[in-house]
Amino acid sequence: MKKSMTVGAFSLLAFTLIGLSVGLLYLFKKCFTILLGRTKKADDFSGLK
Repeated sequence: MKKSMTVGAFSLLAFTLIGLSVGLLYLFKKCFTILLGRTKKADDFSGLK
């Protein structure tokens, strides 16, 4: 019983971390594309990818 609870808590924590990281990456990419769209310096930032 205790082992299954630990596994469940660990999987829930991993799922939450994955969801947060994906959401942050999506927001960062969205803001980055908006910034690149406003400032016409896409050539300067293309070397970072």
